[in-house]
Amino acid sequence: MSFRKVKYVLFLRISSFIHEHLRDPELGPTAVATAHRISLRYLHLIFQQQGTTVSAFIKQQRLDHCRRELSDPGLHHLTIHAIGTRWGFTTPGDFSRAFRASMGMPPSEYRSITHQTAARIHLRAAEDLNSDCRSM
Repeated sequence: MSFRKVKYVLFLRISSFIHEHLRDPELGPTAVATAHRISLRYLHLIFQQQGTTVSAFIKQQRLDHCRRELSDPGLHHLTIHAIGTRWGFTTPGDFSRAFRASMGMPPSEYRSITHQTAARIHLRAAEDLNSDCRSM
C-alpha cells in the first residue's frame, strides 16, 4: 500500500474516532493524536491532505449534528444551549458564534425557520389528503 493510501486509511480511522467522541468537549487535536499514538504534526498533515484541519473537521461535525437536532420538532423541548452542549460546545456564546458563522443566522432563527417550514409542509400534506378524500 502506498504512503498516501496509508494516510487516507488513517484519516478514515481518525474520522470514525472523532464521530464516536463528538460529544466530549475535550475532544481536540491533542486528544485525537494521543488516542492514535501519532504526533500532532502528523495528525495535521493527514487532515491537510484532506483539505481541512482537525479542529475545523470536529467543529463542522458538531455543527452538522446541532443543525439536525435544531430542525427536529421532536427535540423542541431541548434548549438551544442544551443541544450545543450535547455536541461538545462548552458555552452558549461559542456555539452561537460558530453556528452563525456556518449558517449565516443564529441557532434560534434557524430553529424557528425550520419548524415553520416543517409545519407548512405538514399543513399542505393534510390539505392535499383532504382534497383527495373529497374527490373520491
